Amino acid sequence: MLIDVEQNPVYGDKPVIKRALIVCPVTLINNWSKEFRKWLGRERIGVLVADSKANIRDFTHGRSYSIMVIGYEKVCRLEACFSGTVAKSSGF
Repeated sequence: MLIDVEQNPVYGDKPVIKRALIVCPVTLINNWSKEFRKWLGRERIGVLVADSKANIRDFTHGRSYSIMVIGYEKVCRLEACFSGTVAKSSGF
């Protein structure tokens, strides 16, 4: 079931969720993207598909995208890169 991430159960209040991260098998990334387009359209919500061409900073630092769909493997690679950076900067 898809919900609009900008909705709130209380009428007139601010959105409950500002951004969402969907982590799934690589084979399902395009399916998620198609479902968002089907139910919400292209203009209503920005969905970043984190494939080889996508710049993840567009999601983390920008305002264009409310949802990022990313594969398990890419999350693991990002985690490994981030962990290495933290370890080096903290002296571990």
